[in-house]
Amino acid sequence: MSATSDAVIRVMTWNIHGGVGMDGKFDLARIVKSIARHAPDVVALQEVDSRRRPAGGPSPFTFLREAIGHHGIEAKSITTTDGDYGQMVISRWPLLAVEIHDITVAEREPRRAIQTDVTAPSGTVRVIASHFGLKRSERRSQARRLVEMARSRRRKPSSISCRFATASSEYSASRSL
Repeated sequence: MSATSDAVIRVMTWNIHGGVGMDGKFDLARIVKSIARHAPDVVALQEVDSRRRPAGGPSPFTFLREAIGHHGIEAKSITTTDGDYGQMVISRWPLLAVEIHDITVAEREPRRAIQTDVTAPSGTVRVIASHFGLKRSERRSQARRLVEMARSRRRKPSSISCRFATASSEYSASRSL
């Protein structure tokens, strides 16, 4: 990540689909290069999947944090004997007051929201990052939860970064945000 003006904070969000590109190849280095081209100060990554790593290779959570920004927090939604699956927030600045919220809707895939305060040179900014579910009702519920989180500490500027788990636009959930 590269430095920007003290008054500007660049936030990026990306569903990395387990580190597998459109060509079907697992390549975290390619993801890191693409992120570097955009030079974000904070990046929220969804679908980080350690179950896809090569035998003996580093955890994608560790690899991405060390390659992108060193300050990072993970929210693992699924943990099995063969690895972990979830999301993370990585920053070039320290993260404080980290909270992981369970925003799972009953009988649906586990979902988490990461809430943290980023200590940028211009001041502290709250970042809330999530990966919404597939059903419309699920996304609406999750969007309401994120809005509640943002309103809970109004004194700080906030950035809500989420990925809708759908190919189509979801007006009702995005309107809530």
